[in-house]
Amino acid sequence: MEKKISPLGAILRVVICGAVGALAATVCLLCGAWIAVSKGSYGAVETVVVYVSAVVSGLAAGFLAARTAGKNGILNGGAAALLSALTVSIPSAFSTGGNIIPSLICFVCGMCGGIAGVNLRRK
Repeated sequence: MEKKISPLGAILRVVICGAVGALAATVCLLCGAWIAVSKGSYGAVETVVVYVSAVVSGLAAGFLAARTAGKNGILNGGAAALLSALTVSIPSAFSTGGNIIPSLICFVCGMCGGIAGVNLRRK
């Protein structure tokens, strides 16, 4: 028998998973900043770090949201990734000249992470 969850609980779950994705993006951005400072090549690293953080945050948020929900992987993953995309869009505005491509990458990776989160079997 499937457990019923309230709409507020579902929204709260997506917000928490989006915050986890934002945390993953922040960790990726901090690691990229550390690499840029240690190597002394600021311009060469910044765009790559933004794209990598978009992929990681989208996958993390989408996977976690769909895994906790257990169904609707594309919908739950995309919704959580939208919240993570807000975090990715701030640094991408500075490094890519206001390009929205990193936010779209985050959204698509969130949907892919949602599909993976639903379809991976639990033991």
